[in-house]
Amino acid sequence: MRVVTDSSSARLRSFFALSQSVDIAANDSADVDVCFLPFSPGNYQCALILTDDAVGELLYLINGTALLPLPEEIPVLKNSPGNVNSVLLYAIVFTYYLFYHLFIFWYFVMILSLFFPSNFHI
Repeated sequence: MRVVTDSSSARLRSFFALSQSVDIAANDSADVDVCFLPFSPGNYQCALILTDDAVGELLYLINGTALLPLPEEIPVLKNSPGNVNSVLLYAIVFTYYLFYHLFIFWYFVMILSLFFPSNFHI
C-alpha cells in the first residue's frame, strides 16, 4: 500500500498514512488509517493505492475539503469588585508590570556599570 498525494499542488502534504503496508488475507478485511491535516483552506485529493502481485493494483481516491474554523465566543469579564476573574486579571497585570520594571531597573544598572565599573557590584 502506498499513499500518493496530488503532485500538481505546491502546498504541503495534507494526507498521511499511519502505516506504509497492510497485510490482508483472501476474503478478509482490514482498516487503513489515513489522516487529513490541511494547513490552509481548500480542496485536497489523495490516492490510496493497494498493490498485490497476484491481484494487481486497487486505487481509492480520497477527497478532502478544509474550511476556516467557526468563530468562537470570547467570555467577557465583569468588572465587579468581588469577581474572582477581575481579581485574577489585576494580579496578572500587577505581576507583569512588576517584572517589567524590575527588568528595566536591572538593565539600567548594567548600563551604568559599563560607564562606572568601580561603583556597581552585582
